Amino acid sequence: MKKILLTIMASAGLLLAHAQLMINTTDVPVLIDFTGFAGAGFQPGGGAGMLNSNEWSVTGFSEGAVDFGATATTGDFARGSTMGLVTSGGVYGVDIAGNQGLMVQPTADDFTPGSFILKIENNTGVDVTELAVAYTIYVLNDQNRSNSFNFSISYDNVTYTPITALDYTSPDVMDFTPYVVPKATNITGLDFPDGTVMYLSWTGDDVGGAGSRDEFALDDVSITAIEGAPVSLATFAPAADVVDETAGTASVNISLSDNADCTVHVSMNAASTADGADATFAAFDHTFDIAGDPLYTFNIPLTDDLLDEPDETLILDLTYIAGACAVGLPSTFTLLIMDDDVTPPPTYTVYDIAEIHGEDANGVATSIDAHAEITGVVHGINTWNGGLQFTLIDATDGISVFSYDNDFGYTVTEGDEITIQGVVTQFNGLTEIEPDTLWFIDGGNALETSSIVTTLSEATESHMTTITNLSYVDVAEWLGDGSSFNVNLTNGVNTYTIRIDDNNELSTMTAPSLGTPYTLSITGIGGQYDTGSPYLDGYQLNPRYAADIVVVPTVGIYAPEQYAIAVYPNPVIDACTITANELINSIRVINALGQVVYSASVNANHVSLQTGDWNAGLYQIQLDINGNLSNTQVVVE
Repeated sequence: MKKILLTIMASAGLLLAHAQLMINTTDVPVLIDFTGFAGAGFQPGGGAGMLNSNEWSVTGFSEGAVDFGATATTGDFARGSTMGLVTSGGVYGVDIAGNQGLMVQPTADDFTPGSFILKIENNTGVDVTELAVAYTIYVLNDQNRSNSFNFSISYDNVTYTPITALDYTSPDVMDFTPYVVPKATNITGLDFPDGTVMYLSWTGDDVGGAGSRDEFALDDVSITAIEGAPVSLATFAPAADVVDETAGTASVNISLSDNADCTVHVSMNAASTADGADATFAAFDHTFDIAGDPLYTFNIPLTDDLLDEPDETLILDLTYIAGACAVGLPSTFTLLIMDDDVTPPPTYTVYDIAEIHGEDANGVATSIDAHAEITGVVHGINTWNGGLQFTLIDATDGISVFSYDNDFGYTVTEGDEITIQGVVTQFNGLTEIEPDTLWFIDGGNALETSSIVTTLSEATESHMTTITNLSYVDVAEWLGDGSSFNVNLTNGVNTYTIRIDDNNELSTMTAPSLGTPYTLSITGIGGQYDTGSPYLDGYQLNPRYAADIVVVPTVGIYAPEQYAIAVYPNPVIDACTITANELINSIRVINALGQVVYSASVNANHVSLQTGDWNAGLYQIQLDINGNLSNTQVVVE
């Protein structure tokens, strides 16, 4: 995951001519950092986000193996680039903040067991008897199963010798910790003549626990060929550490493989995310004495900043200055500083809705960011796909409820009483509460009685509202094509915006037909959509369904109070009675679509209606009393 350090004397074209990774010089590390690998698969020569199959082989997957020189660009062998937390088994290119690595997600059929195999060739001109091998394992311990990620070598790709010093097994108890595990050792006693090949294998398998498996990534593979006694190498030992920010200090070791007079330089890598507010560090030189201690330890002071923030990394680089040594690998030290600060969970205050639904003179909500607990009755339908958007009304006021991508497992149903804990916000003038928690109390509760108004305002926002005597400004505005749209209607004095949402059954219906002597009565929930402060305009009426729009005759209508007309109960569930102080000659009941659902001759001062099989909604009742037409309404639940 760092800049590639291939000190190989051959040109890139010469490298591709070989069928393995060339080791051209002794005592000089070759580093494979997987830069550019995007999990696109394997092919000869690599490129395009793939690994070079002349150098890499893969075994132990449900779709088989990738032999040296083969091409595999789909399925298990090309799962793409990820930042982790995957579930499908296969090979990925892990990418964290631009750093790439070779990652595997083991499953029951993938990499249990399985191997990544690297083929190398000795092109140094001498017989190599020792290899210094180092690499970093990244592990996300997100499952309750332990898996191995061990190393072995072979001269023939058949018989492998385990290098137990490099064994690693992940924890079998999930803690969701991202482990950074540096591994390094010198493998001695080798018979690796010039011109021959060797195979280095990283093998995974199940070890213990049960269930799914942790994710493993390999990075910064360092291979140093050594003839005889090794050169004294200065390295970080270990190459990584993880500390809590409350630890006070973090210790870092620089080690010489053999005593020598040597000066090295330690500096901060630009990829560090930690700064002076997290850790105190200044670049410095250190000189080893051939007669002194080959291990130098220095401390980095840490700061507990009491801020809830992401974990951060301090990355240090080791470079050679002078003397009888060289800088080996690992030459980079990564310190992961774990943040221990936790933002306490919010405290929710119980409010009546009226207490959090206030606006100032500019229409700006006065309770924005308040953490509130409210209880009310659900009104309207859900108008937001993938989340929630409806109105909650209690005895004091109403408020819009909005959640962008969480429905909390709740199906919006009018009449449900629910409790919400959330944060007060405002969108284009509409005061809302965004839930953090929602729970159901009971269903079948009475809805707010609609108020007949002639003006839409803050007073109608999130309340049941009715406007009567309406006609279209332009009936073509009623699209009826399943989309969301606005249609303007007027009572001859004011013009009102009626909002039809695409989740509403009205969005696919044709415009309720009008002609003399008919007008529309529309009931719905008051809303607002004003794109700029002050939020004093943009008020709308949102009918909930078809029953909210009633076609009403306008000729010869007498007000109900002229005949002391009464309807009870209202709202009604199964049956209601209508009375008048004079003889009722006949009755007609009209639904929201203008259809007559009931008509009869009466010739009495009262009439009973059986409404048990009627759809819920607002119904227009027309009474003929002494030859005069009088109009009233009933709500059926």
